[in-house]
Amino acid sequence: MGQSEPLTRRIKNLLESYKDGLSVRKEIIQNADDACATKVCFMYDEREKETYGKKLLDKNMLECQGPSLWAYNNAKLTNEDLLNTTKVSGATKGIDTTKIGKFGLGFCSVYNLTEVPSFITGDHMVIFIPHSDYLTDALKHKKQPGLKMHMQRNRKIMIRKHSQFEPFNGVFGCNLDTSQKEITFEGTLFRLPLRSRQQAVSSEISSIPYDKSK
Repeated sequence: MGQSEPLTRRIKNLLESYKDGLSVRKEIIQNADDACATKVCFMYDEREKETYGKKLLDKNMLECQGPSLWAYNNAKLTNEDLLNTTKVSGATKGIDTTKIGKFGLGFCSVYNLTEVPSFITGDHMVIFIPHSDYLTDALKHKKQPGLKMHMQRNRKIMIRKHSQFEPFNGVFGCNLDTSQKEITFEGTLFRLPLRSRQQAVSSEISSIPYDKSK
């Protein structure tokens, strides 16, 4: 699974409508409202990439294990919402006028801050990777650079590549302990690893790095 039109050039052009980091919080709050959430929280995480860098889905994901912005809401995304999140154009939202946000177009605002956004909702984890070089080993389709994983069915991967998932543990009550019977999360939790200076140099999306000063 991946954003079906996630070419880095297209995302870069879309960011012209969402030029600053403040738009990220606005769009996440609107998307939470779409999902009928009653609670939204943000948290800045200063943990460095070396803390969770040993067992990853791909060695190139190390640069995405550092300081991050977390966003939590207490509603799980529906299958329709998950589909809308993969649409860069956000056109599927046009049918329902009660929807304020645009899970496709609005969600792209997160690329102001990050190269590789991810989130968990219910029993799924989703990772979007417009720069497919970050996850060359795990991607089935390079034209759809993203990964949707049913955590319960992929317990062995979570054990073998545990460093990839450990940053989520303890954040807003998240528990991805693979020894428990069911691996699930009652809500939606976004992780946006801030674009580092190293990433900004080679990024085709944005040359602007982010840290806690911004």
